Amino acid sequence: MNFKEKIFKKKKTFKKKCLMVILVSLIITLTLHIFSMHYSIAIGHDQCLKGKVWLIQKNVMPSKGDYIYFKGTHIPIYEKKRLIKLVKGVNGDIVRVIPDIGTMSIMINDMPIKFKLRARVQLIENNRIIAEYPIFEKGISGRELPFMLKYGTTIIKDGYFVVGTHPASYDSRYWGILDKKDVLGRGILIF
Repeated sequence: MNFKEKIFKKKKTFKKKCLMVILVSLIITLTLHIFSMHYSIAIGHDQCLKGKVWLIQKNVMPSKGDYIYFKGTHIPIYEKKRLIKLVKGVNGDIVRVIPDIGTMSIMINDMPIKFKLRARVQLIENNRIIAEYPIFEKGISGRELPFMLKYGTTIIKDGYFVVGTHPASYDSRYWGILDKKDVLGRGILIF
């Protein structure tokens, strides 16, 4: 093989490699674009849920027991944030708010801390209480928590009752039913 043929062969190999790199780059770009149309990744920063990294299925409405990703549009303190909570109540479920005076101890950093109760929320499905949550007067930081629920019974319509897994979570117990319009998708815990 002479010098010209070697150079021609190297150019041909270089062109093949360049085409391969371009093709692989296009496939990766297309795959990422398609993925981003249907999914996103969310990083959790609060202690009210056990997970830290979430796969979000965009525009998928969650069911009871699923994690929900939503805009905090009407939530005091969180108006401009996106949040993840656990769906406990759905359309047709009943939310009952009962006054309650007293205290309840919960563990924070392995120490029991007493919190003054304001009320209790019961979730009712098919005439049976499926969950009950305390409503505290103050949060972990000691600041007064808003209380936007009304005493009595409400049927969930076009929304969700959402909670965190920590007993002192700031959730639907304080700001009420999450409107379906604020839902961005369903969360899947990665780790």
